[in-house]
Amino acid sequence: MMTTAYARGATFERRVRDALTAQGWLVLRSAGSHSPADLVAWSPVEEPYGSRCWFVQAKRSGVPSAADRVALLAWADRAGAVAVLVRPRLRGLDWRTWDAGARRWVPVDVEEPWGT
Repeated sequence: MMTTAYARGATFERRVRDALTAQGWLVLRSAGSHSPADLVAWSPVEEPYGSRCWFVQAKRSGVPSAADRVALLAWADRAGAVAVLVRPRLRGLDWRTWDAGARRWVPVDVEEPWGT
């Protein structure tokens, strides 16, 4: 039996969810919603800067289209959240957030999301 693209995507979303939950985050998955965010995650720590909430787009390959990126950023901004892109890498996951000044996705640490 062949695995569908939806099933592969859903499996990856659950992998991302499980990685966040392992770090103590509270995570909701918006399965089949076709919303800009695949996951909404709340940090277990008090943040010194910015939001404790992440709107996460899980992509098995590539990056979101410009339209999808704009929608994710708009949703995150409206909710006071941080837009995060997660992609697989050889070992683990690649976590990124949008840097508007640099106009590109830059790394973010899921274990230390607010820096030092």
